[in-house]
Amino acid sequence: MSDYTKMAALGMAPLRHNVRVRVLSLHDAQTVPAALVKKSTHSPFFFAAGAQFFVTSKTEANLALALQQRQLALAAIHDAGGAGTFLTSGLRVQLTLPEMALGDSYAALAQEGKMPSYLEYRNHIYLRLAAKLAHTPSLYALLGAKVTPAATTDWSSLQAYAQTFKVRPVGEQLGTVGLVGQHFDQQGVLALEVDVPLLVGTNVAALALLRDTVWALLDADKAPLDLAAYLRSFYSADYQLPNLTEPAAAVSQDNTGLLMKANIAAGGDVQQLSPQTALYELKLGQSQALISSNALGLNTDVATELSQDRFARRNALAAAGINTPLVGVYRDPQQLMQDWRSSFATKAIVLKTRQQGAGVSDMLLSTPQEAQLQAKIAALDGELQIETFQSGDIFKLLVLRGKVLGVLATDFAYVVGDGRSQVQALLTRHNQRNAQLGYPELAFDTRVQEYLTLQGVAADAVPGRGSQVYLGRNSIALAAGEHRNGRAELDSSYEQVAIDAAAALGLEFCSVDLAVVNSYVPLDPQQENQVSVVGVNANPALHSFSKPAYGDAQDVLTPVLRAVLA
Repeated sequence: MSDYTKMAALGMAPLRHNVRVRVLSLHDAQTVPAALVKKSTHSPFFFAAGAQFFVTSKTEANLALALQQRQLALAAIHDAGGAGTFLTSGLRVQLTLPEMALGDSYAALAQEGKMPSYLEYRNHIYLRLAAKLAHTPSLYALLGAKVTPAATTDWSSLQAYAQTFKVRPVGEQLGTVGLVGQHFDQQGVLALEVDVPLLVGTNVAALALLRDTVWALLDADKAPLDLAAYLRSFYSADYQLPNLTEPAAAVSQDNTGLLMKANIAAGGDVQQLSPQTALYELKLGQSQALISSNALGLNTDVATELSQDRFARRNALAAAGINTPLVGVYRDPQQLMQDWRSSFATKAIVLKTRQQGAGVSDMLLSTPQEAQLQAKIAALDGELQIETFQSGDIFKLLVLRGKVLGVLATDFAYVVGDGRSQVQALLTRHNQRNAQLGYPELAFDTRVQEYLTLQGVAADAVPGRGSQVYLGRNSIALAAGEHRNGRAELDSSYEQVAIDAAAALGLEFCSVDLAVVNSYVPLDPQQENQVSVVGVNANPALHSFSKPAYGDAQDVLTPVLRAVLA
């Protein structure tokens, strides 16, 4: 009878997803910033040992979460100015079987007759499993590596294993299998571990293959010669093998990912509260906080809702004496069209939804054709808002509790001609740069082509060397546009406008978009048309401040993390 027989009989096959993993890699401590080495003392993701530095996930059943933790820890090293140089060609994965599967199967077998102690039962399951895994070289072939099984370890008993197992550095020799724990006869085996290619640390499907192999081997009498065939017979004929060419998942650049990375770099802990929700707990020393992709817990729900209603927001700002665009709100698109024909068909306007985030905002800088405007209106849901266009350069100021943390100068996406390439090829290069920096990419769609037509540029045109061609005047083109450190370009007197706007809306944390006529000239309180507040975001993206497309990074993560944990 295999180790799996009773587990399957008890209906525990789904517990394969409860096998927990821990992923470790070994690095050169000399390439890791000294501050991180020091903070590793209390970190669950780093630990230093002489000239060696270990980066690890916690022990997780959620494979994607385990890889995310380790990738965040590696990214924290690079963001701190380190290299995190690998000392070996592989990494180590520790796998822990579900205690429920072991305990319940033991209890069921114990009722049928005399059994060894639970500790002995558990130890020998791990021993037999490790022996089969050590003699399954086809696993590594499926992971893109060639491994010759080592014949030095004697798996006949735990005593024989302890006497013959050769301890090696993490990831040094692919295929090395070992047992985790000390004093096996007293405390029991805690897990088994195996050294695998670095790919397993970036490809969740490859890590799943390793976990599935370990679980399936519980039912094998001996190591299978053809692992792929064995897995398909154990699970199903359509069992999917990993795509080894699949690119590694990038570290998330949203606020949640950035703050988790900053907390890890500070020596803290992160925990996803459940696999079904994007709610995370940060712990640093005695401080802890909950964050999600939608909020960092710094603003009240009332203030957030007020800021997301563009019309209510504009009225609150105007009541506080802050200059904003003139607006009109329409429930009926036909009434909007009627007013447009009679009143502002020749004026530059901005078309938005009343609720922020409900659709693509468009700036209409020249008189559109009626059909074009109707098409833009039809693409939006809910109440519509028309704003007068405010001329000037756009600056985004990050405000936290009455202080400006960062300033960005922003511009819509554009390409610069080289005299040889068509616009679409130039856009491809622009998107490649954005992908490397973590900014959105811009599709060569009807919106882009429409704006090229407004500039008199054909879709297949080859712009002259040094000529600048804009790709849109809408919220998509702005998100995928140019973001640079704007501290030196904006006189500091304008910061108070952003601080006042945040206070008027009751926001502790937000970004405020200012349209500034001449950013180098100090603000004159008597000249209100110098600056206008054209946007407010209660959950601003920190990435563009900490990693602008141009200019020096602005350290906004440290004070925001400190505020979140306060």
